[in-house]
Amino acid sequence: MRFCFLGTGRTPIPPPGRGAVETILWAYRNELVARGHHVSIVNVKSDRLWAALPLAVRREGPFDWVWCHQERMVPITTFWGRVLGFRTLETTHRPVSDVEPVDRFSAWQFRRAARAPYHACLQEDLAVAMRALNPKSRAMVLPNATEVGAYTWRPGGNGRAVCLGGVSSRKRQAVVAVALEGSGVHCDFVGPIDHDDDHTRLIAAHPNYLGSWSREDVVERLTDYSCLVLFSVAECHPLVVGEAMAAGLSVVVSSSSTANMDVSLPWVTVVDDPRELGCAVKRAISENPAHRSAIRDYAEKNLAYGPTLNRLLAQLREWQDS
Repeated sequence: MRFCFLGTGRTPIPPPGRGAVETILWAYRNELVARGHHVSIVNVKSDRLWAALPLAVRREGPFDWVWCHQERMVPITTFWGRVLGFRTLETTHRPVSDVEPVDRFSAWQFRRAARAPYHACLQEDLAVAMRALNPKSRAMVLPNATEVGAYTWRPGGNGRAVCLGGVSSRKRQAVVAVALEGSGVHCDFVGPIDHDDDHTRLIAAHPNYLGSWSREDVVERLTDYSCLVLFSVAECHPLVVGEAMAAGLSVVVSSSSTANMDVSLPWVTVVDDPRELGCAVKRAISENPAHRSAIRDYAEKNLAYGPTLNRLLAQLREWQDS
């Protein structure tokens, strides 16, 4: 098949540091090319896509599928798909939560995304929503995968926890920091500061804030830790959880961070009351040595790109043939 992937235009592909969507796009690109498929990447902001997409078709097309990962690009992509003869596949990475209702802006973006004729949805709820918003569309569930083999794994961690990701009120690193005070748990905070507010200022001034890491740092250094803490109020499918398991870490997560996760695994702890974080993280750290090999093995068998890509390609072929 011949693919064109659309980036957001905000971060290079592959990303030098933060960039979950860009990391996913680059991994899919590498996996597909290794299997003999053609993949082009157009990484421009939406206001430039009107010109960039037909130019890409002329230079590197024709394409069977153009895969769009940003809602505002869907109307442009579907228009050119009708004109130039490719199919538009859409994936939204917009966070959803069981705790807070979808706000007006996100609801508008979901309606915009639903205009695509085909959807690869990170959650079953999103697939249901896309079909409801656009009954003529077709939707599959395609959870995020992880480049497991790229992550360094060592048999022992350092007895510390880490919060890895953009520092924001949504990810609630400040809540974690306050909850762990006096618990005896050492937790480092890693990631760029998203906004200037009371939440982010608390983390920026925290003695355990380590700034941002490059992708190379994440791949090499994540395994130094024993536990990942992700206490977000909303996540669509957090890529960092798969990365943590690839590196051998136990995970402590909020209910809103458990999308597509098997919460029965002995190294997964779900906590919604911040007052329980200290005990939960301490226990996860102490038990991590006993699970560390099994965590990596689980990641290799269940989170890698191979099975996910097989499902994607089989579904796309079915849609093409129908």
